[in-house]
This record gives sequence, structure tokens and C-alpha cells, in this order.
Amino acid sequence: MSTQTRCWPEIGGDPPHSMQAYEDCSGWLVPSLMHGRRVMKQPITYVGLDVHKETIAVALAETGNRTEVREHGKIANSSAALKTLAARLGHGRRELRFCCEAGPCGYGIQRQLTAAAHRCLVVAPSLIPRKPGDRIKTNRRDAINLAKLHRACVLTPVWVPDQAHEAICDLVRARRLRCARCVRLASNCPASCCA
Repeated sequence: MSTQTRCWPEIGGDPPHSMQAYEDCSGWLVPSLMHGRRVMKQPITYVGLDVHKETIAVALAETGNRTEVREHGKIANSSAALKTLAARLGHGRRELRFCCEAGPCGYGIQRQLTAAAHRCLVVAPSLIPRKPGDRIKTNRRDAINLAKLHRACVLTPVWVPDQAHEAICDLVRARRLRCARCVRLASNCPASCCA
């Protein structure tokens, strides 16, 4: 990794010339060694979310690879429950980094957490590393695995469209369905009706 002096927004403004910062795997500027001693970093809690229609399974991983990933439990899939979870976990100005799989529930959770000034990574399920022969999938295991892999910086994020892009995609999808329906109706119509 190359070290470079850059604007470090967490401190506010430009860092001193003696401070070096580099970008870690998740795109954040991280302080490097300064004057031969380590700079204290704010503790980070990595939160894995396995999202379903009614519930969300939650697992937590603290900064440092030696700490164990623990299950936090299940919460309801609602904005109020998610807001309460973020407030409880973020006590003491602890930085939270959320991670969830892309799925049929949409990007609502990511948008809500981003609006609340938390970082939320959305990953494609096909890009999550899995052990060979590991075929057991439970909500609890998936949440723990997401938190562990997010802490290790091995997850590949997907692009999250904004509201305008999603509206355009919905419009294109509706047009394709309409065209396919018209073709199907035209092929079912007998030739004598069209003459």
C-alpha cells in the first residue's frame, strides 16, 4: 500500500505534514505510523445483517481479528427497530459499519443507515467467499459470516442505485413486460380476427 498525505475529514481539514494516511480496503483513510508510535483509532463494530421480509438477524464483530464474532439476535424488519439497533450499538460514539446481502427486500435498509450517517455495504450473495462443502445456510450463520468477512475486508460491494436510477429501471422493466404481453396476445389471436 502506498502512503500519501491526504485530507483527513475525521480530524477536520488537512493533516500535519508529519502525518501519513493511506486508504484501506473499504476506501477509508487510515492513519499510519506517526513518529514511530501508533495513532489510536476509534473502535469499530462490524455489523452483519441477514435481511428477510419479517426479521433481520444481527451479528457483531469488534475491531481486531482476535475477538470472537457474536450473535446479537433478531430484530423486526422495520425502520424503527433498525434505528433503535443503531442507537444501542453506537453508544459511546462507537463507529458502526453495517453489511447486508443484496436481495429481494431492496436497498431500503442501506438507504436508511446511510441517511443516519452509518456506512452500509451491500454485497452480492454470489461474491461471498464460502468454504467448500459448507451447505448449511441459516440466518444466524449468514449474519455471523457477513460480520466476520466484513471485518476482514474480503467482501466485494455492489453498486447501489439511487432513487432516480431505480425509477428508470422500474420503467424499463414495466415496458418490457408490456411488450412481451402484446407479443403473446398477438400470437394467440387467430389470423381471421386480424384480417
